Amino acid sequence: MTRVFDYQYLEQLALQSVQNQTDTGLFIPTPFPIPPSILNVIGVLLILIMVILSNAGGLGGGGNLTPFIMIFFNLSLIECIPIGNFLGFISAMCRFVINFRQKHPNNPRRLAIDYEIIELSMPLLYLGTLFGVQIGTRLTEIQLAIVFAIVLFFVAFKTAEKAYKMIREENKKALALNQNHLSYIDNQQLKTRLLSEDQDLMLKNHQKMIQLQNGLIEQSSQLQSIMREESQHFTVKRCFNFIITLGFLIITSMLLNSKDRFAVNIYYQYLAVGLFIIYSLVSTYYISKNLQRNYYIKLIEGYHFDKHDITYESTKPIIKVILLCHISGILGGIVGIAGGIILGPLFLQLGMLPVLVASTNQYLALISTIAVSFQYWYLGMLNLQYIIVLGSVTVLGCYIGIKQVQVIVQKSGRQSIMVVILAIVLFLSFSMIPVKYWLKSLE
Repeated sequence: MTRVFDYQYLEQLALQSVQNQTDTGLFIPTPFPIPPSILNVIGVLLILIMVILSNAGGLGGGGNLTPFIMIFFNLSLIECIPIGNFLGFISAMCRFVINFRQKHPNNPRRLAIDYEIIELSMPLLYLGTLFGVQIGTRLTEIQLAIVFAIVLFFVAFKTAEKAYKMIREENKKALALNQNHLSYIDNQQLKTRLLSEDQDLMLKNHQKMIQLQNGLIEQSSQLQSIMREESQHFTVKRCFNFIITLGFLIITSMLLNSKDRFAVNIYYQYLAVGLFIIYSLVSTYYISKNLQRNYYIKLIEGYHFDKHDITYESTKPIIKVILLCHISGILGGIVGIAGGIILGPLFLQLGMLPVLVASTNQYLALISTIAVSFQYWYLGMLNLQYIIVLGSVTVLGCYIGIKQVQVIVQKSGRQSIMVVILAIVLFLSFSMIPVKYWLKSLE
């Protein structure tokens, strides 16, 4: 999309690439090279591999592809960030469709996506993306690169830390099964106990849910409603909250970025931001109270919680989730990384199963990339040619990565595989940033 900016606005956007600045102040996205060079072809293949690994590790593969796009297509970071974010949207959408019927591993009556976290985080996550895009479009490329590198290194480190802990726990179980001093019978009993622990929990939850569903255990209409929402992707309340929150974001973003389209009094802009902040805080407060109410209803009526569930008996986990999601929204808006990349390692630290983290992250990434991509589209910073080409690669990589990781995890029985792959992908993405600027210094 071609869009006219005045020179002051160009300076605010810090458009560093020479090819993106003209004497008339035009922002013209760099066209995709036709025919592509050998370097471009290698870049496409590497991006495909990274998307496969990203999806195998529970990520979509959007923002973490940005350094590879910079190096192999010689684009500025500022132009790559919107591309990477939109690829994250494509990937998240593909993952949502492919995993639409995926269930909770220990409770087949529940979806793998934790919609309680989604509903709690969405208002302040969207507000964070608004702030992030406004900040990011006013930073220089070097400043963006520093922030981008810090974010990638932090999440890579936290992921590697969690992977190390998971591998140690899995190795302890494997070692206990192979100790020579254990008798064959004891060995078999221990093996059965270790391997069936999660199956027993799943069976108990499944039987309990069947009894609740069939009325064998008396349940209130409130618990029935809660359980019904846990088994459905789309509910009236959930869709209504999404539309309202997205509406606030769209209107506020259009007013803030209206400079070159139509004149808006600055006080109206302040008013729009203020109303968005008030709405986000008030809606988050009521959602958190509703989650606590649902928790106590479940507790009183004998609902079986999974040992990896994030529960809301106190305000501490609520505040932690809210703050994490808001900060990830801001960082995602600045550097174009989907919120799931930032939140994934943090959810793992809170004790969630990697499968649930991957599923919940795909939805968080979907809603956050919708928010950020709309704002970059409105600013005229989406490069359609690159999105079409690399988007097709992303769709292929998503399918391969998701299907392959399911086979590997089922055969090995190790959830840590997903976390290890995730850590490798993040460290590779982080390492590409200094490589890009080292190569640039040689030119």
